[in-house]
Amino acid sequence: MAEKKEDNKTKKAKPAVKTTKAVKKLKEENQQLKDQLLRKMAEFENFRKRTETLLSDSIKRANEDLVSKLLPVIDDLERSLKQENNEANGESFLKGFEMIYKKLIATLKDAGLEEIETEGCEFDPEIHDAMLQVENKDVPSNHIAETYEKGYYFKDKVIRASKVIVSK
Repeated sequence: MAEKKEDNKTKKAKPAVKTTKAVKKLKEENQQLKDQLLRKMAEFENFRKRTETLLSDSIKRANEDLVSKLLPVIDDLERSLKQENNEANGESFLKGFEMIYKKLIATLKDAGLEEIETEGCEFDPEIHDAMLQVENKDVPSNHIAETYEKGYYFKDKVIRASKVIVSK
């Protein structure tokens, strides 16, 4: 009978050993998962900081290309301002100024600036700002009779509405 009791104790001890090994294995696995999680969190934090830095640099440099394209226009304006002002030179000064203006407009168009059409158009409160309303027999009712100040789109977004005079 003593042998039977020992066999029972031995049989019961074996499952306890298996349970201890299983617990130990689960603890190791748990620790590995915690380590993986911490690494992933650190990687994500580094990614977030890198992305913020890149975005910040992009914003700082967003208009660098446009500004560099405008530098020749500034140079032309400075050269024209250095010219002597006399009446004989007035006409050439005006022609030079017109050329600089056209160069500036072309540069801004290349960057995405577009003028809002007003002449002969129907008044649209989304893109036009009515300054006055006048009687004008030559222009249909609710159409633009005159443009007071040009409006502009920048890459399909209204950045300044046209200020107009509307026909009654």
